[in-house]
Amino acid sequence: MYSEYAITISKGIGEIVSREVYDITGVYPKQVDNILYVNLDMEKVIDLILWGRTIYKVIHVIDRGNFRDLDDLSKKIERNDLKLFGIKGSFALRTTRYGSHSFTSLDVNRVVGASVYRALNRAGYDVKVDLGSPDIEYILRIVNDEYLFGVNIVGESLHIRRYRVFNHPASIKTCLASAMIYLSGYKDEVFIDPMAGGGTIPIEAALIKYRIAPGLYRESHPLVDIPYYDSEVYYERRSEAFESRIDEVYGEPIIYNDISPVYMRGAKRNAESAEVDEYIKFFSYDAG
Repeated sequence: MYSEYAITISKGIGEIVSREVYDITGVYPKQVDNILYVNLDMEKVIDLILWGRTIYKVIHVIDRGNFRDLDDLSKKIERNDLKLFGIKGSFALRTTRYGSHSFTSLDVNRVVGASVYRALNRAGYDVKVDLGSPDIEYILRIVNDEYLFGVNIVGESLHIRRYRVFNHPASIKTCLASAMIYLSGYKDEVFIDPMAGGGTIPIEAALIKYRIAPGLYRESHPLVDIPYYDSEVYYERRSEAFESRIDEVYGEPIIYNDISPVYMRGAKRNAESAEVDEYIKFFSYDAG
């Protein structure tokens, strides 16, 4: 069964991310602003979540369309059947709004949040609102008179790999680092980052070269608790991703360099946390 998904990305790298989505799923997405839209079956979206290196969040689209005013929007959201898209516990509604409206984002969260609550109750879920750490997160995106309503199936942004134990003061997001590596056309040449700081770019290069799925740095993703999804399929695809890893060092080296020994030691800690330290050679020289 195919469903529509909205993928959030960084500005300016749409073509790179679209190519990655195609390479993972075999489906080329449509880009609208900083959102990619794609129709995928369950196995393909799970693969995307596990293997995606340049994407932020993946949202299962429940409803989208046009609205007249806040009352109309509220009614359209409440009419959705959330039986397959709810869990017992707590929920939050996260709203992003673009354009000129007679209401504020706070108004939307209050009015539409109540609609989501009623829809969940109607579907049989005993829930409460928790804006801090909800068990499930619904997304509402408003652009002028259009809306998109869906459920976040990945949790915190996928650029948070959870291997970073040392934070460089000017660190780059992992998604952007991966996009830069893809843009470079890197295959198996010597890879050198002469001012590597916290090591994000060499580490991401190692993940690409040695076929390490970044989604494996998380124990699981929220979709496993959502009734629409089959958790057995998720863990099967996860196991297959784990088996895809190349363990033995091969080919040309990946080289880290930074003038600061302190940053180099921090980068080593990150590489050890990511379990790729054996794939990277570390140096601390002045590259000027």
